[in-house]
Amino acid sequence: MTTYSLDPGARPLAWAGRVARAGLLAAAGLATLSQARPALASQVWGVNPTDPVAPVLAQAHPGDTVLIEGMHGESVRVPAGVTLEGGPGAGFEFPTEPVVQIRGSGVHLRGLVIMTTASSGSVGAIDVPVGDATVIGCSVRGGAIGVSVEGTARATLAACMLTGQSSDGIVLSGRSQSVVANCRVRPSPAQRKQQDGPEIGISATGDSLATIENDDILGTLGSAIQFAGSARGSVTASHLHDGFDGIALWGTAAPALVQNTIVGNLGDGISYHDRSAGRAQGNRCEHDRSGIVVADAATPALIENVCQTDRNVGIEDWRDQASASVPALGASVSSTPASQRPETPARQQSVAPAAGQPAATAAVEPLVPDSVPPSPGSFSGGVHGH
Repeated sequence: MTTYSLDPGARPLAWAGRVARAGLLAAAGLATLSQARPALASQVWGVNPTDPVAPVLAQAHPGDTVLIEGMHGESVRVPAGVTLEGGPGAGFEFPTEPVVQIRGSGVHLRGLVIMTTASSGSVGAIDVPVGDATVIGCSVRGGAIGVSVEGTARATLAACMLTGQSSDGIVLSGRSQSVVANCRVRPSPAQRKQQDGPEIGISATGDSLATIENDDILGTLGSAIQFAGSARGSVTASHLHDGFDGIALWGTAAPALVQNTIVGNLGDGISYHDRSAGRAQGNRCEHDRSGIVVADAATPALIENVCQTDRNVGIEDWRDQASASVPALGASVSSTPASQRPETPARQQSVAPAAGQPAATAAVEPLVPDSVPPSPGSFSGGVHGH
């Protein structure tokens, strides 16, 4: 493997020591762009803070790694098979989205800081419209949407931080297949001062397949996690707190919700709407307005969920049993007529936890097949990095 510096004048690669420790330098040491490129050898390209990144990415081949230092005021497209990696505090700042766009399969983004002031848009600061990608340890600050995965693309997002988005932290749409693991979605400090924040933490729509694991989502104005359309997948062991709603399901979405902690939200811990379904098992909802709400013609399977709410109502059945052909949730569930349903609180209203109230435990027999959708294709068994 040969390592190239950006400067054909034999400028040393700034991260030579780091690359050597990673075992990426050949015994011959550094080379320059003036050297002939060995066939089938992967290359490491170094880009300093004063040089543009896009020309280097245009020359990179599958298997190459582009290492950048400092912040770069540009938007870039990453071609198939290329790894784009940032040093401490390194990345891109650009006023419109996307800032970094994936343009093929086998792309890896690592340790990048992405900043944007975009206030609207349909794609994220990091956009995966095609192919497959892993996004590891990246920080996305600002913008309308943090990360978007579209069409038939596949993506693994792991250990990423999304702060200050005005719309959604992560959007998974179309027929995309994604794993989102160990990520955090937060309001920015400026948003917190204004009692503002992202509308949705993670949104799965269309016919997307989303595996959401061990994520922490704070302070959303809408739902921390939303499944809509015919989206499917699972939400497992995530912490959704101090926002408006925990998990909201719409359309015919039917994910499995397992062992999540949903705490201190102004609205509902988990809410089923339209004809949504799926399994909710072993979730803990504390100090939300309602623990679990089932409305419209939804038919979830509710198993061993523990709910302690400010109104001490564990599970509420808001469906119209006279007109909806749906089974009853069971005697342990509070059935609330539409005329008596509580008014939804204002989003900026504070929640005062009710100390010492007993927990309401609901163990209801499954109403739909008790199965968990498989993990997306190549992501089976967890998150895979490069």
